[in-house]
Amino acid sequence: MNLLLKKTTKKVGENRAFTQYVAAFIGIMIVAIIAVSVTIPTVTDAITNANLSGTTKTVIDQVPLMIGIAVLMLVVGLIR
Repeated sequence: MNLLLKKTTKKVGENRAFTQYVAAFIGIMIVAIIAVSVTIPTVTDAITNANLSGTTKTVIDQVPLMIGIAVLMLVVGLIR
């Protein structure tokens, strides 16, 4: 009887840990999607309205890409 209880308790603990990982992953993905869907269009609009030209525009046009990469690295770092 005691052996059955140990196996059941271990399985419940494993399921609980797995559920926490899934919940954390879903939360991280929601935050990443909201951050990217709000931040990148806002930054792109601000860059467009800034009326930049030349080298400055070329460099500043890379900012939305860098934001996307930073969010991706944040997600990967939190998952690991």
